[in-house]
Amino acid sequence: MKKRTTILTALALTGILITGCAAGTTQISRIDLDAAKAAAVEAAGLTESDVTFHSAELDRRNGIEYYDIDFVADGKEYDYDIDALTGTVIGSESPENTKKASDLKSEDSKSEDSAKISEEEAKKIALAQVPGAKESDIRGFEIDYDDGRLEYEGSIYFEEMEYEFEIDGYSGAIRSWEAESIYD
Repeated sequence: MKKRTTILTALALTGILITGCAAGTTQISRIDLDAAKAAAVEAAGLTESDVTFHSAELDRRNGIEYYDIDFVADGKEYDYDIDALTGTVIGSESPENTKKASDLKSEDSKSEDSAKISEEEAKKIALAQVPGAKESDIRGFEIDYDDGRLEYEGSIYFEEMEYEFEIDGYSGAIRSWEAESIYD
């Protein structure tokens, strides 16, 4: 009986340790393929009944995961690149325009600068995740270009917790979020 109690106690402690380790990090998940297709079709100003999909696949370039969605509508070819985390169009080739994901780096430094969110907006997005935290709780806030893509990084120290974040500089989407005790 004592051996059985010891085994049960060990299993319970293992479960608690595993749960505790997993609680500190929030996993940012990507959108699914159907959502990416819908975003591409909407960006083209069409409906899904108007298009025939040729290919749709997850790809990665410049450190960004995106869906490459190719379809035809009314005899015209369309190719949209959809950010896998935010669902925003990051490149497109259609009869009306020609922007490819391969142009991301030059786009970041040129026309997309007008679409970026401000530092203040990024701070508000991060603070909204920690109820009660104030701007004075933000430490180490900085602007970074990760593989040519603008992002804001920083930490929030509030109520004995440290929250580290990365926010996309164009869409405002939280790309990374981690929380842990300041004592860890």
